[in-house]
Amino acid sequence: MYTPGYPAHGLATIEEARAWLLRFVRWYNEDHMHSALAYVTPTQRHGGEDAAILARRRLVYAAARERNPLRWKRNVRSWEAAGPVWLNPPPKSESAPVEMGNASPPGQGRAVA
Repeated sequence: MYTPGYPAHGLATIEEARAWLLRFVRWYNEDHMHSALAYVTPTQRHGGEDAAILARRRLVYAAARERNPLRWKRNVRSWEAAGPVWLNPPPKSESAPVEMGNASPPGQGRAVA
């Protein structure tokens, strides 16, 4: 994932890397609006603020469309709250296992049927 401010030449020390990662995590959760969350932040979603934010957006878009209907060729965005979202979604088919290669811990064999 691209993020503004990613160090172009890497990070010199572990302390510098940790500091950068802390800034990134704050940005990702508190500032970055996620398309899968209908353009609210994870912090807003987890805090329950998303419903009010999306309700305001619906009103703004409806008013804009009413003021200038020729601007809108199609329907305005619905701004409905996203359903469940996952960082690591389960496989689309639970009946078909996902092949992960040889992921056995070192020193342990991989069982083969």
